[in-house]
Amino acid sequence: MKNLVSVIIPTFNRLNKLIKAIDSVKKQTYKNYEIIVVDNSSVDGTVEYLNKLNDDKIVKINIHNNGNIAKSRNLGINNSKGDILAFLDSDDLWFPNKLSSCI
Repeated sequence: MKNLVSVIIPTFNRLNKLIKAIDSVKKQTYKNYEIIVVDNSSVDGTVEYLNKLNDDKIVKINIHNNGNIAKSRNLGINNSKGDILAFLDSDDLWFPNKLSSCI
């Protein structure tokens, strides 16, 4: 079995960019991943968007940490199931072969 990669995405009020970031993970050639989105209590529709996603690979976690991104990343780590951790900022994108190249 391939290694499970936990992709941890901290976010705060970046819905449009978050959609693109998640989409770039879904387009990976390496398919054994989970996406953990740690939302810092966004008010821009992020929560509603994440709740509408019907994808077993996406874990949604809410936190209120006053912008401390390290706490968001650590919460993602603590909730991960993967053998490998990968971090993606919500305003960033990956090329489709990012995970396969890293593995």
